[in-house]
Amino acid sequence: MSGDATQAMEDAHLAKGQLTFEALLAAACALSLLLIAAAAISKMHEAQNYAFERGIVAKEMDAIANYADEICILGDGNARAVPLAPVRLLLENEGDRMLVASLGEWKIKKAIICKARVEAEVPFSQEAYLWHEREGEEPVVVISSTQKFE
Repeated sequence: MSGDATQAMEDAHLAKGQLTFEALLAAACALSLLLIAAAAISKMHEAQNYAFERGIVAKEMDAIANYADEICILGDGNARAVPLAPVRLLLENEGDRMLVASLGEWKIKKAIICKARVEAEVPFSQEAYLWHEREGEEPVVVISSTQKFE
């Protein structure tokens, strides 16, 4: 073999190795971009779910406040079981006539016409139970996560 032929073979091997390295580098870049895109899609999905759950909590809060007002207006002996979406809703009083529902750090407030008392032993997840009571002469709507009326 002549020196030129040997040199040509070595150059061919080096070129082949260079192509393999470039292909490997391109594949690594493509994989990195796919991982970045997957992470972004995952974050978007989490944000979308959180926004969806906030919308459900707002809807459920409207229903609870509306039924509380209805029970207050109808008076003694009125009660209602309100079915809820499967979202773990925390409900509490803020003052006598303000209800606050929360989902994580997010909160929504609703004013109602009667005094309300929230008796939630666990977060609301399937039903809210509302009934009318009197504290002296003042009507009170009791809202509970466990059924206490018949």
